[in-house]
Amino acid sequence: MADNRRVVEQYIEGRKTQDWEAVGALHHADFTSEFPQTGELIPSHDKWVAIYSRFDGGLPEEEADEVHGGSEAVHVVTPLPMVMPVITIVGSGDTFTVTGKAQYSNGDEYHIISILQLKEGKILKETLYWAAPTAAPDWRSEFVERITA
Repeated sequence: MADNRRVVEQYIEGRKTQDWEAVGALHHADFTSEFPQTGELIPSHDKWVAIYSRFDGGLPEEEADEVHGGSEAVHVVTPLPMVMPVITIVGSGDTFTVTGKAQYSNGDEYHIISILQLKEGKILKETLYWAAPTAAPDWRSEFVERITA
């Protein structure tokens, strides 16, 4: 059985460099990807590549920041049309969660959460959530402390 954390790290790197052949080698034969926010299921690696290679406005530039969750921190910087610093990779066994931010060339920014489920040392299912930052309501200010996310 492959080291699943390493598979996840290689998957992130392949996505950042748009190396669809390397990503395909990490996708399980039964790979699917879900976008719950838009109600879409991508049923295969080939259709996943078709979407990501034709991404409206170009794929965002991705830049990895510090990766946590293992015994070592990993730093990777990759210039592309979208910035996505990976903030954390957390998980063990067959399920990992990757959180990060994405910034598109038009300046739009999103927080991203990707849940990766592995089977037989490959990515079986990816569930991807994204949300634009929103301003906190003033009425909560007396109860919270501000963080930089």
